[in-house]
Amino acid sequence: MPDYRIYTLGHDGHFQGSIPLPDCPDDDTAIAAVKQVLDGHDVELWQLDRKVAVFDHKTKSVKSGNAPSKRWEASVEPKKSQARAGAPS
Repeated sequence: MPDYRIYTLGHDGHFQGSIPLPDCPDDDTAIAAVKQVLDGHDVELWQLDRKVAVFDHKTKSVKSGNAPSKRWEASVEPKKSQARAGAPS
């Protein structure tokens, strides 16, 4: 049986809590369930250790779980002080 969970994110991007979705047999059903409970927070839908989707509450958009989140993208951008000397920018 698939084990889906909704993880709510705070305004700072950190996890605030989780909600199990015990009656969802597949991704489509779980995504529909998440859309019913959006409450003004960004949320991520996970099945065990696989990120299924990311929901943005402001834009009402849904991204594939394979796409990196804005927080991830920000964390992997090199800092200017770490750039190699003489490297083109």
